[in-house]
Amino acid sequence: MLGETPMMSYQVSSPLRPMRGRFLGALVSAAVWALLCSTIQRLTRGSWDLFAWAIGGFVFSVVTLFSPHNAPSYVLEVDEDEIRLVSDGRVRRTVRKNHIRYVHERGSGTRRRLVVSERTAPFTRWGWGGIAIPTNLSDYERIKTEALKLLSPPA
Repeated sequence: MLGETPMMSYQVSSPLRPMRGRFLGALVSAAVWALLCSTIQRLTRGSWDLFAWAIGGFVFSVVTLFSPHNAPSYVLEVDEDEIRLVSDGRVRRTVRKNHIRYVHERGSGTRRRLVVSERTAPFTRWGWGGIAIPTNLSDYERIKTEALKLLSPPA
């Protein structure tokens, strides 16, 4: 995409989340699960067995916490026409050179990344069509500079 260079291909794998982040995620998902199920039980049966749902939520959080977490891995292809995200041998997303409408850095620390999209900010933030470029990529600064140059004005 960016400039007159040949296609560059980068293997990207996300780092595993730290135990603290996994613990909080498991706790929140278990709480939501327990509240949702207990509310459904209350509406359908007219009774509330909160103790049973608390035990179920605890078991759910322990299983979620200690289940194996696969770090997502994909290939990022950058050429003169577009940026492609390839996963499992299939092109999952593309952002064409002359259609870039959103470029923004997100996250902090090891999870910081540049998001490039053909859609505007609200749609990209909701997960529709952006490609995340991690900061630990070797040509990150070059890709960022070129993407910012190619940023199309809003229509």
